[in-house]
Amino acid sequence: MMDIRLISITLENFKGINYFKFDADGKNVSIYGTNGSGKTTLADAYFWLLFGKDSNGVTNFDVKTIGTSGLNYTVIGTITVNGNMHTLQRTLNEKWERKNGETEKKLKGNTTTYIIDGVPVKEKEYKAFVENELVDEKTYQTLTDPDFFAGKTDWKKRRAQLLEWFASVSDEDIIAAHEELQPLTKIIDGRTVENAQKAIQADRKKLNDLLKEIPNRIDEQQRNITEIKSQFNGDEQENLDRLLKEKSNIEDNIRKAESDESLNKAKAEVERIRLEISKARADYANIRRNEDTEKQLMNVRKDKFKLQCSLSELNETVNSLDRKLETISEQGKTYNSRFLEISSKTFSGDTVCPYCGQAMPEDKIQTAVEEFNRDKSEQLEKIKNNCTKLKKERADIKAKKAEISGNIEELKAQILELDNVIKMLSTSIVAPEPFESTEEYKSLSEKLSAAENNVKAEEQRFSENTAVKVSKWKTRIEEINRQCSDLRTVIANNNTIKIYETRIEQLKNQEKDCGRLLARADNDLMLIDEFIKVKCNDVEKMINSHFRIVKWKLFELQVNGGVNDCCEATVDGVDYSTNLNSAAKLNAGLDIINTISEVKDVYVPIWIDNAESVVEYEPTKSQTIRLTVSADYKKLTVKE
Repeated sequence: MMDIRLISITLENFKGINYFKFDADGKNVSIYGTNGSGKTTLADAYFWLLFGKDSNGVTNFDVKTIGTSGLNYTVIGTITVNGNMHTLQRTLNEKWERKNGETEKKLKGNTTTYIIDGVPVKEKEYKAFVENELVDEKTYQTLTDPDFFAGKTDWKKRRAQLLEWFASVSDEDIIAAHEELQPLTKIIDGRTVENAQKAIQADRKKLNDLLKEIPNRIDEQQRNITEIKSQFNGDEQENLDRLLKEKSNIEDNIRKAESDESLNKAKAEVERIRLEISKARADYANIRRNEDTEKQLMNVRKDKFKLQCSLSELNETVNSLDRKLETISEQGKTYNSRFLEISSKTFSGDTVCPYCGQAMPEDKIQTAVEEFNRDKSEQLEKIKNNCTKLKKERADIKAKKAEISGNIEELKAQILELDNVIKMLSTSIVAPEPFESTEEYKSLSEKLSAAENNVKAEEQRFSENTAVKVSKWKTRIEEINRQCSDLRTVIANNNTIKIYETRIEQLKNQEKDCGRLLARADNDLMLIDEFIKVKCNDVEKMINSHFRIVKWKLFELQVNGGVNDCCEATVDGVDYSTNLNSAAKLNAGLDIINTISEVKDVYVPIWIDNAESVVEYEPTKSQTIRLTVSADYKKLTVKE
């Protein structure tokens, strides 16, 4: 349980009140004053102290007294939480600054400071204290303002909160509690009643649409049957057989007429001579080809390519050796210069002691000279050894270069020899003359011309004797084909009558099935409607049992029998938001606060504005602060 009580509150320079303090001492108090005397300002100060908003929940409101500046605007409140006392302070401070070169300070903005139990804290810590040690803002608003839940809260949020607090019941619980609703268990099949209703309504619409379409589909099948019967005479198959027999006879006559023996022989002779020419051309090409020479030429060219690759590699090696010789030559020059430089050096050491300034002993001078000469000899000897190595390396490279140069000359000689062979082989291959220029081709061509002329003569003879007959026969065949196609269409359509009749029977059966399913869907929906009405009644009873004077209307019946969600508080059947008078609204709000406080086990001070409009108040466990308009009190007066 959490019981919050207001002990006292002090205003300094707040919204027109220079200074005012009233002590409630955790008890129910009434604050009297005329209109405009500052009663609402006290409520604004209380809510600004806790949440930085006025009593209407507005954040951006002016806490300063009009016409003042350079002041601190402060509210100090003392409260108890389950008997533990806390003092909170919120102060709005003006921030003034004077820039360089200016004579007067200018207002640059405002800052807010916070104090809890005498300790300055940051805004984040202050808000956390109010949220965690007291009550969150939303709950506070619900429990301190009688009009907040029933009048200011969105009805959907209000409805959801009521269902969560007082009507935690499932569809299964409702069904189990009413015997007449038991068949619904099988209908919903694990779904919610709402989802089952939507699914059944969707299925019913499909069934209804289908029932409207089925008669048109039956009529369409029947029209097809009538149209087919109007075209069918009964002798179509007999006529089709007669025409097919006539066509077969005509095709036999055409084959006999076109199979002229002399013409066929003439055509066969032309084809034979053409085949003979093709064979002769192929034989001629095979005889004239010199495959061995071509193969030998190709191999020689491959050998030449390999030698050229080897020659290229040797030339690259020679180039590399030349670069090495150049490097050795440069190194030799460097060693020679160094040798001459060291050879020309003479002893130039000190013969006077750097410490005492006297001449050094002769034996020490001699030792220094010997050491200088020994070092000089070692450097010269080292240079000689390096030069000896360079000479040997240069000699080796020159020997290798000479050997490779000999190989290069040998490869060049071999390549030149292969060039001569390639030239000789290329010259020996002579392109053959065209087959068309041979005597054999001329002889065969003359035979082909004679055979083709013979075919033309036979075709002319055939055309003169049979062309007219064959043309008439082919025209008759085209006509027979058209007539047979028409007859086959009529016969095929006649065969589809049985299909159409079967389809009509199927549609009639489907119509009966749809009717049965539609009736079942209607019965299911009627049972769901009954469930909804029962649930509405049970839920409203369940919720309303927690309130003393308020009754909640959570469902609204429509003209068509449907139910819409709503959430309206009523008192004696009168809606809170429309016709309920001020006194009834206030007592309804207190009844709501009492019930929610019991659910949450939280009690906070209740601010009652326009308290003069109520004679008898709904009793409450929470502390009440009544703001009462009275012309008898020109200044704010607090009474227990």
